[in-house]
Amino acid sequence: MLDAGVVRVAVLPGRGPRALVQVAPPLQGVALLNAVSTKGGCAASAVFRPRERQLAVLGQWGAGCGEQDIAFAPLPVEELTQRAVAGLWREAGGELSGSVEEQPFDPLRTSTTPASRSGQSMRLWSVHRSPELVDWVHGMNKSSDNVAARHLLLSLAPGFPQRPATPDAALSRLRGWLAQQGLADGDICLDNGSGLSRAERARPRALVQLLRRAWSARWSEPFIDSLPVAGVDGTLAHRLTAPAVQGRARLKTGTLLDVRALAGFVQGRSGRWHALAAMAQHPQAALATPSLDALVQWVVAQG
Repeated sequence: MLDAGVVRVAVLPGRGPRALVQVAPPLQGVALLNAVSTKGGCAASAVFRPRERQLAVLGQWGAGCGEQDIAFAPLPVEELTQRAVAGLWREAGGELSGSVEEQPFDPLRTSTTPASRSGQSMRLWSVHRSPELVDWVHGMNKSSDNVAARHLLLSLAPGFPQRPATPDAALSRLRGWLAQQGLADGDICLDNGSGLSRAERARPRALVQLLRRAWSARWSEPFIDSLPVAGVDGTLAHRLTAPAVQGRARLKTGTLLDVRALAGFVQGRSGRWHALAAMAQHPQAALATPSLDALVQWVVAQG
């Protein structure tokens, strides 16, 4: 996520006079000043001092404070990206020379191979290919990877990767697909596709409708296999572990500060599978987790 322009500073208890401070990504040419004492309360902050090219972390962080993650954007995105790539390269044992050259993307090019300013294709040094879609979706759903979900949405943009992906283009295509599945306007409201947007909405009935169609689709097996298994793996590895329900549900979890949700498939004692979607939205939504789990148990017992 270098292009997000965000630096993350983790502050943890230390054994000496200073707390442990970790910065990701490392920034070449930016000095880290750790001024976080292990005495006092639990308060830490980070500030970038442009004149000194210094990232200063200040405050007090005692032994019982746990871990704090500070995220902020200290530099323009272009400069941060250059310094981060150089810093990561140095961590790997290398050193970069020369300069970074930025060029506008030409949407008319049919090749994704980079070109010089003169238009000549540049020699490739390394090529990285993403995993197969099945493997990508499997990892995304099992671990609830928000970044992967966002990128998967963007990949739906028409013409990608020969043309830059935009959220509007991707969302337009996805909304058209939802309409083909028989959903009405407002059944599912999309925003950024990451699972973290509070502007997104979905009716449980609409989710169940999609799940039922997915069950009989030709790609159903890899999709169902990608969902966390109750009491076994993914985000459900430590939930629904009672013998009566363990292994009998494949459910995607949804968690925000004020949201708890489950959607997927549950196998009843009869052997029949049921599509299920349930959501709780409330400032104390975490308290609804036992009720959501009880619903899954009920479907297993009654289904």
